[in-house]
Amino acid sequence: TSDTSETLLTLPSSGASISIETVPSIDEIVQSEWDACAYPQDERAEKVPFLKHSFLAALESSKSVSRDEGWLPLHLVVKSENDGKLLG
Repeated sequence: TSDTSETLLTLPSSGASISIETVPSIDEIVQSEWDACAYPQDERAEKVPFLKHSFLAALESSKSVSRDEGWLPLHLVVKSENDGKLLG
């Protein structure tokens, strides 16, 4: 089961609908979509890896981020309601 929370918004200027969700694990987000949002220009990913999906997944799987450590992962994602595409 997922602890995902979702809010649906309609943008008045375009009529487009987006959803804003909180996601408790990076593994619930498609890696390629996350990395494309975090690093729209691929060369930055190698210089500053701290937003990479694989880095965040390693923190979570190693329990470096956990209630016991004082850090809880909670990712905020914005998706298009039209096609489900991750926007941010």
